[in-house]
Order: sequence, then structure tokens, then C-alpha cells
Amino acid sequence: MDKTRASGELGTSEPKPAKQSCRQKRPDYLRGDEGGNPSIDGPVTIELPIIFKRHGGRKYITSPDGKEIVSPKTPKFDNSLIRAVVRGHEFLEKFDQDPNVTILTLKETEKLDHAYIAKTIRMTQLAPDIIEAILNGRQPRSLTLSQMLRPFPDSWTEQRKHFGFGISL
Repeated sequence: MDKTRASGELGTSEPKPAKQSCRQKRPDYLRGDEGGNPSIDGPVTIELPIIFKRHGGRKYITSPDGKEIVSPKTPKFDNSLIRAVVRGHEFLEKFDQDPNVTILTLKETEKLDHAYIAKTIRMTQLAPDIIEAILNGRQPRSLTLSQMLRPFPDSWTEQRKHFGFGISL
């Protein structure tokens, strides 16, 4: 054994090569001028206003006006939305078939809250392309049933903006 190691010293006879830094020297165009400002030929920073929304434990990126920035490739069927749209049309059909039917009689026969029945009937007033998107699973992923049951505009154009569908589907 080497004498230096036996005495407790950890030094070696040969010096270790100096570690090279992972960072390389920054190119001139990244350094900028004396004030730290980037040069004309340097990189450009772009700021985009976005909002992170949560739905079903996932985060989604939306623009400030509520439209999704990244649209999903595969359809995402939301059974609660589909059920509410279908029920609304079923309730409306019952009103059309029998003039004596009221929300209170539906409440008793369906064993549902009268407010829920009224709100689902209102979903029949949605723009046809919004209903089609919900049934096909192409609605914005951040759209929830609670948002749909809240008051919404009568105008189909305003509905599209309100629910984040954009101008056209």
C-alpha cells in the first residue's frame, strides 16, 4: 500500500484534470450590450396571455376569452353533459305531447328537483352546433355541466363565445 494512503491522507500523486463546465461561453448575441439589453440579432421573447383551468383533475390551457388553445385530437364524451341535453329534449317533448304537464308534475313522475328540470329544458335552446359538439365529444374539455346549467345568453353567437366554442365549429 502507498505510504500516503496508509497515513490517512487522501491525496494522489497525479493532479486531477479540471472539470469542464456544462455551460459553454454565451455567444455574443446573447450577451447584449453593456446595459444587459439583448442585441438586435438576439432572441425574441413573446408573451402570450393564457389561463390554466382544471377539469376532472387535469389542467387545460385556455386563452383569455375562454377558447381552448390546444384542441383535443380524440373525442372526449362527457356523459353528464350528454345526459342533460337528452333529458332536456325528453322533458320538452313531454310538454309538447300533453298540455297538462307542468314542471311540478314532471318533478313527481321523474323524482327530480324542479330547478334541475327547468335548467335542463333550457339546454334545448343551445345553438345546434353546440349540441352536436357535445353529443360528438368535441366540446371544450374545460366545459362542465355546472357551467351549462347556469344562465347563458339567448344569442347563438354569444353562446359560442360564452362556452368557449369560438366563432364557428
